[in-house]
Amino acid sequence: MVRKNYFLTGFVSGLLAPLIGFYIYYLISFRYMSLRLYISRLTELGLAGGVISLSLIANLIVFFYFIKSKADLSARGVIAATFAYGMLIVFLKYLS
Repeated sequence: MVRKNYFLTGFVSGLLAPLIGFYIYYLISFRYMSLRLYISRLTELGLAGGVISLSLIANLIVFFYFIKSKADLSARGVIAATFAYGMLIVFLKYLS
């Protein structure tokens, strides 16, 4: 992890951490499926928003790492990325 105290560092980390969390969840639970099939099943069943919400737990780790290392601007970036994912979840659950 980059130790610079920049908003962009936190924002990019906040966007990548849930993707990594999602991939780890996929590997642990649904390894027998291809990733493409797994994502299409999630969207067919309307569960994509819930799984994305669960993958946002990974942002807690990144957020607290930045708080502990006194990188407040980076922590703000993680929060902004979490809000961006929140807008995506609202779109997936209610608007599509």
